[in-house]
Amino acid sequence: MERIEHFYSLKEINLFLNFYCDGNVKLNAINIFQKTTNQSMVVTSGTVYGLCASVNGMTFASSLKKTVEKLDATIAYLSENGALGVGYCPCCGETLELMKPVRVNYCYVTLSEKCFNELQSVVEVENENFESLPNNYLK
Repeated sequence: MERIEHFYSLKEINLFLNFYCDGNVKLNAINIFQKTTNQSMVVTSGTVYGLCASVNGMTFASSLKKTVEKLDATIAYLSENGALGVGYCPCCGETLELMKPVRVNYCYVTLSEKCFNELQSVVEVENENFESLPNNYLK
């Protein structure tokens, strides 16, 4: 959908799909990604920004093959069920006027200004709470 970030070891592929849709579509997309091939090789979860997954195989080539199959099936399902990708905020579904990616955890997400400001305020509060802890290792 919007952006796929991947980081890989010798045999593991981690990826993230940004998209906006209702909760049932997201849950079904997770299930489709999980069931396309051997389930024991996949860890998948939904986030407020989309879908986060880790695919493992005996070799990098086998992991890559599984990932392509899973992505094709998942993206087809999302497209058929009205998921919004590039150009839309994955949190609220608003049309994005400015496409400025923001780093969240290990991937980049493009957010609306409202959602970005909400995320920024949460981060500021968490940083203040961390700094005020008596056992803060940075003191």
